[in-house]
Amino acid sequence: MALDVLAVAPLYQDPDVNKVRLIAQTTKKSTTPPKPMPPTKTKLTTIETKRIMSVLDETIHKVELVTLLSYVASSSKNSEGMLGEDIMKAVREHEDLARSSWIASITCKEEEKAVAGGRREFEDEPWFRDRVSP
Repeated sequence: MALDVLAVAPLYQDPDVNKVRLIAQTTKKSTTPPKPMPPTKTKLTTIETKRIMSVLDETIHKVELVTLLSYVASSSKNSEGMLGEDIMKAVREHEDLARSSWIASITCKEEEKAVAGGRREFEDEPWFRDRVSP
């Protein structure tokens, strides 16, 4: 039984396909090793490093100032006598700016919710679908 041979006809019976010879092509390999690519510039020059460090130092200083201004603004009654007039004026301006930006962000979020809610309200209307659909 194991010696019985099963003959299967080719799936594609075109005469041209049966005439195609299989040719083993050898790949041409280079005998010389590939040239190493020049390394990318990973190290910064001293001028670039100094510039980056100065920008980082400046940014850290500004973040510290804003943090301190926020603290002083929250306890401005306690520090009015210790700080000068110009510093207290800057603290009040900072407090006003922080409050106005906070209010602006809240109103912006409320407007976004209102717009999103309005869209949901009119999604079933045919005139709305005609305008929104491309």
